[in-house]
Amino acid sequence: MTPPHWPTAGLPDRNRSHACRHAGRRGVLLLSLATGWLLAACQAYAGGDARSSPQAKLMTRLEAEIGDAACTSDAQCRTLPVGEKACGGPERWLAWSTQRTQASRLKPMADELAALARQRNEQGGMLSNCQFNADPGAACVAGHCRLQSRPSVN
Repeated sequence: MTPPHWPTAGLPDRNRSHACRHAGRRGVLLLSLATGWLLAACQAYAGGDARSSPQAKLMTRLEAEIGDAACTSDAQCRTLPVGEKACGGPERWLAWSTQRTQASRLKPMADELAALARQRNEQGGMLSNCQFNADPGAACVAGHCRLQSRPSVN
């Protein structure tokens, strides 16, 4: 027996399955429309192609400046905080080498990336996991500065 609050209550048995099939189709249609709307909204918020954003272009320049981070000892390896999470702290860290790169060239780019991320977070009401990404440190591994693996601090 069908509970009285269901949409098929009061229909003869032969019509119930027909009504349920149509209700299921409407649900799928509504879910598809909602998903499409959400995807369109996300793309509009992201401003289209994320690779052409000022932030992506600046990140490409920063990574090019760092290059292969060649080194001959751990003493040449440094870390650079990049971006800014909505709760504060860097989004990530990059390893770089003093052998081929000067801090005075990297810091302004990293500062600008943090400012762009801060602006994006404030304008979009962005949230983050608020997990602090501690400086992992860097070491010379096989002739290249690499981040050391350290767990994030909660």
